[in-house]
Amino acid sequence: MPRPPRATRFILIAVLLAAGWLAARAVVGPERTGADAGADNENGAADSVPHARPAKTLPDSVSAPAIVAADDLETRFLLAAAQADLSSMAVPFAAVTQADSPLVRELSTGFEARFINRSEPLSPATGQAFIDGLVAIFRRYWTEALVNPGDAPRAAARLDSALTALLASHDAGQGAAPRDPADAYARVRATVRNAGYGISLSSGAPLHDLVVWKDETRKHYRVDLTDSTETVEVVFVDGLVSQGWRHFASMGLNATSGWTSGDVLYCVRWSYDPATEPFRVSYLKHEARHFADFRRYPELDDTTMEYRAKLTELAYANRTASRLLQRFTSERSAAGASAHARANDRVAQDMYREVFGQSLPEHLDAWSVVGPERINPAARRLLQRSTALLP
Repeated sequence: MPRPPRATRFILIAVLLAAGWLAARAVVGPERTGADAGADNENGAADSVPHARPAKTLPDSVSAPAIVAADDLETRFLLAAAQADLSSMAVPFAAVTQADSPLVRELSTGFEARFINRSEPLSPATGQAFIDGLVAIFRRYWTEALVNPGDAPRAAARLDSALTALLASHDAGQGAAPRDPADAYARVRATVRNAGYGISLSSGAPLHDLVVWKDETRKHYRVDLTDSTETVEVVFVDGLVSQGWRHFASMGLNATSGWTSGDVLYCVRWSYDPATEPFRVSYLKHEARHFADFRRYPELDDTTMEYRAKLTELAYANRTASRLLQRFTSERSAAGASAHARANDRVAQDMYREVFGQSLPEHLDAWSVVGPERINPAARRLLQRSTALLP
């Protein structure tokens, strides 16, 4: 499938919920939008999520050894889901007994229905034939690719064929066949929008993605950065019909809650409280920095883009400053596939050297005694140096 324009970028802002968060909720279901992942709020919980127990966080990029070393089954599952590789999870879930926790038993039941027996309905049952067919096609593709990652390219080819067939069925054979996958994607987007739904459809690693929603509202914000002021349009989306492969793979424990397309920001409504610092800083300022850098430095690589956006967060964060640095440090990978993980490593290394004058130690509690009065100016200095090195 064609790669999306460089400006169309999914941002994994979600915090991954884990043990205990679903004690009173069903894990599996096509419309689990109110109790999934969200961004940390100033109290350390997830915005708009009613559960009070602390959430676990998951690295942007994790290695296979991390999965083997995980100390509980739900964490192993989340790590595997984040890598779009559930091939290792069938055996441990099959071994779950009544002695395991309610969450693990619930995950085991849901995993069996979704990925083993494949008895879970694929259609979201919106009553719109094209929407229902589209979501079912993607869920089938995700299932095939997740349980057998080695077959993912062939699963993607089958996805292309299924989309072509869906379009032909919708057109009742009257329209010409799509010229190529890019043309098929364009037609799918147009058809979904004509049905009164919003859509974000993207191709790329590790899996092709689909987000579909029914309702949206738009709002403009003026965002002050260290070196400019940006005006950004945010589209708050609601009534989600499909929330992407991460949500599907993790059975609702992880979701993409924001993305950019062109010069517009999209935000899943329940994932942020606009009155909190995470929305003002980790969402608006982070993304406004991307917009500014896209305009000034269109050839900037993704890792540097994320590095500068994360430094912008740290330049303004107050109550969340230490926690942000702790998260960046724990979710870093110098050689990972994720630009977020590589940027986290650069941020953690550079910030520690800037604040303490020495290399970052191995332990992850380095930031517990550092407040915004030291974090903010250090981040601003690093951001200035980064800008000075750009063409």
